Amino acid sequence: MKKSIFGFALFLLLTVSSFAQVQDFTLINGCDFVISYVYISPSSETNWGEDVLTVDVLGSGEECEIEFSGHEECLWDIKAVADDGSEAVWTGIDLCEYFSIKLTMTEEGPYAVFDAE
Repeated sequence: MKKSIFGFALFLLLTVSSFAQVQDFTLINGCDFVISYVYISPSSETNWGEDVLTVDVLGSGEECEIEFSGHEECLWDIKAVADDGSEAVWTGIDLCEYFSIKLTMTEEGPYAVFDAE
């Protein structure tokens, strides 16, 4: 009897956790500009959510923790707004897999470096 209750409780825990992911991550500014705002949106959406930056501004080379959980989606887009108002968008970032995201810019445009640990 105890085994079946434990098994059912484990099943419920795994089922619920598969729908709502903890997607907190460390955001690193690898760009040569100060980031004033950060917005996150599911890759399948066109609307941006609220500013999720947890510090006043994120200077070049600085990092901060982004608390972001309770969502079913894994693929997200990140928009950073610089202190001069210019914007850059990084697309298709898997927040279920990566826990550290370094935003950078190349000649081809926005580029992100990921770390799963």
